[in-house]
Amino acid sequence: MSKDLKLARSVRVAVFSFFLLTVLYGLSIIWLSKSAPMGLERYNSKVIFLVISLTIFSWFIRGIRWWWLIRSLDIKVQLFKSLYVYIAGFAFTATPGKVGELMRARYLNTSIECSKSVFAAFVFERFMDLLVVLMLGVIFFYNTQYVGIGIAFIAVVIGVITMLIFLVQGPFFARRDIIDRGLLNRFVRAIVWLQASVDAGKKWMNFRDLSISILCGFVAWGSLSLAFVVMLFQFAPSVDCSEALGVYPLAMVVGAASFIPGGIGSTEAAIVALLTDIGIVTELAIAVAVGIRVSTLWLAVMIGLIVAIKFELELAKAE
Repeated sequence: MSKDLKLARSVRVAVFSFFLLTVLYGLSIIWLSKSAPMGLERYNSKVIFLVISLTIFSWFIRGIRWWWLIRSLDIKVQLFKSLYVYIAGFAFTATPGKVGELMRARYLNTSIECSKSVFAAFVFERFMDLLVVLMLGVIFFYNTQYVGIGIAFIAVVIGVITMLIFLVQGPFFARRDIIDRGLLNRFVRAIVWLQASVDAGKKWMNFRDLSISILCGFVAWGSLSLAFVVMLFQFAPSVDCSEALGVYPLAMVVGAASFIPGGIGSTEAAIVALLTDIGIVTELAIAVAVGIRVSTLWLAVMIGLIVAIKFELELAKAE
């Protein structure tokens, strides 16, 4: 019962995060309407529809990849349900920790061991995404400062994961009288989950799974980059398309490097900085940043929350 209560609290946290996100973007839009009304006037329904369509298409591709990964770990689930479960995890994008993956495991009705497999798929696909967005950024927008941040971030992540796994296998953490203490116990359990994810991820280290994961990543994040360019062209139709395609991926890397849930604030700041580097006026750059994040992050959290609440209601009826 306590576990169910904790998970229900996670949904409430997700609701709070969504409303906080709505307030932040709402205030940004109000500010834009006063300081840069010309920015908001350039949005039209056709562009918004195309951007949202590309965003949903990217979710579909990433959801198929997730389904492929968990199936290879003997978690049998229909594609349609797996897509619903995957989208439900978006509700927790703006919340800290691995809550979204635990909730996906809950909605799949899996065991603890299968939950570790679901988390392993999350770690693997996030790492593949990091590589893909960094490659897209390098290909289309070669800025040594931001590319350097991305490479350094990936190197640090790999180094920290390796160090923690070796640390938890050492003699110090073999002493149960030490690790059973509060926060240290939680830390060790988190590293054990991470180690299980790395072990499970070895199953995907083959040409077929790596190729499918990277290809899906390129299609998904390429679609979002294209959506960003479509929105940007409403404000700067003469902008260099090749540079513009690399802005969003690099901004996502910077957002991930900030370790802020959802990259809130840091991703928007990176988009503005990159756009001003290619000659876009700051006010218009802010309008583009807010527009693409509302069409991607805010929309994902909103739809994910609707699907997650639907799952919660179904689980409540089943109990």
